[in-house]
Amino acid sequence: MQLAKPLKILEPMQWQSELQAVCGHFRTVTEASSILGHVEVVRKGKADFALVQHNAQQIVRNYRDIAQDGHAYYFLIIHLAGHAELQQGKSRAVLREQGDMTLIDSLQPSTFSYDSSLNTRQLSLHLPRELLHQNHPQVRFDPATLISAQSDYGQLINAHVKMLVNTPEHSPAQVHLSNSLLELLCAQFARADNAEELAANQKALQHLIALLHEHALEDGFNVVRLAELSGLSTRTIQRLLAEAGLQCTEMIQQIRLQRFTKRLEATQRQGGKLQIAALAYEHGFGDISTLNRLFKKQYGVSPKYYGATSAS
Repeated sequence: MQLAKPLKILEPMQWQSELQAVCGHFRTVTEASSILGHVEVVRKGKADFALVQHNAQQIVRNYRDIAQDGHAYYFLIIHLAGHAELQQGKSRAVLREQGDMTLIDSLQPSTFSYDSSLNTRQLSLHLPRELLHQNHPQVRFDPATLISAQSDYGQLINAHVKMLVNTPEHSPAQVHLSNSLLELLCAQFARADNAEELAANQKALQHLIALLHEHALEDGFNVVRLAELSGLSTRTIQRLLAEAGLQCTEMIQQIRLQRFTKRLEATQRQGGKLQIAALAYEHGFGDISTLNRLFKKQYGVSPKYYGATSAS
């Protein structure tokens, strides 16, 4: 891949601003008075890439930086030029050859070290965590695992990315290529040595979801009550749900909202009197304002208006 763009001389703060606008809260370490660099988004179907070129010494990210980002990603870093060492926790990947790659988790502190005498150029594929975990809810992905450009998977992924980048915009081929790239990455980076743990987590998750559906309409039902019913700690519950891209409060609200809506529609079909407040309390909503806010966000109208139109 010969992706390259003209470099600009940027003040450190200007470079920092441009980098954060594309990649999130990372901080650049340099002794120079300016950065020779360029960063931009390259959108290809469902895949968003960042082309990052610079001559900095380090780019780092700690928990304070992580807390400032509203979204969580995995970054597939594909090396194009220069020399880079990427570290997360105890894992470390050294990228030397064009096409070497590794996966970085945006929720873990990371340190990217470079040879500042060389202009480093990398392509970073931004993968929303919920997208990967939606299709593979109980799979864990190993960060900072080196995939050599010369390995079978390295050659396959590089060829796939090259086809994706060169495919016409908005074409069916581009959509198919971006979807299949996701599956390739899951196959390569997913941990395969924790089958028993994954099975136990899957069973616990299914039990939690069943309890949520069974008790969601109860007055004051929340994660504390779910912990009492399941025998798990609130922290374990939040972790299991988060790994599946779920949140306890949102699930409770959605279950209540969907059941309220079906009851509302049935009442109207049967010609019954519309009593929004009574139905709201019956379906676990402690106040009408919460129901109205969630309902309008979901359906674009108030429950009263929705009920009237569903009856006509």
